[in-house]
Amino acid sequence: MQAVEYRTVAEMVSSVSKNEWDVISIGINPDRLKSTDFSAPYSQIEIGILVGKDSRVTSMENLDAAGVRLAVLERGDSDVLLTPRLRQAASIRTQTIGESVELVKSGEADATSALKTFLIPAYEQVPGSRILDGRIAMQDIAIGVPKGNETSARYVARFGDEMKASGFVKASIERSGVRGLMAAP
Repeated sequence: MQAVEYRTVAEMVSSVSKNEWDVISIGINPDRLKSTDFSAPYSQIEIGILVGKDSRVTSMENLDAAGVRLAVLERGDSDVLLTPRLRQAASIRTQTIGESVELVKSGEADATSALKTFLIPAYEQVPGSRILDGRIAMQDIAIGVPKGNETSARYVARFGDEMKASGFVKASIERSGVRGLMAAP
């Protein structure tokens, strides 16, 4: 077995048609469902909003306002799920979560939206920032294979179910200590 690494989520998502990998562990979203068959989710993470200390965004309800600049990871879950719903706020697409956080830290963005597993440590690194109450969505994480490979799709579905039923997933998440990550029901 060989791990395939990508610098960005956008590169990883667009690689599905290039036959560069056989199996992937990633969040399920409408964009990815077009090219990937997924197992049932094995874990979940809330998608939230981190705002900078001087941001006028104080709640999820006033995020979509004229002049608000929201940093999102290009082709990431927030971009796919949130950007199409914005009518007044502007999305700033970045290549990495680190870039999005830096935009908030520097004041070039009012907020960033991402998985809370990324936002929690970012909050601790950006003085005066805060994570807004609530969530944009619950991100389901699953094992995926490129569409069209029915044998592999059945295998990862069965494997995922077995790992959850055995308690392996829950125990692994607890051992990892990753804040914001939870086992899927």
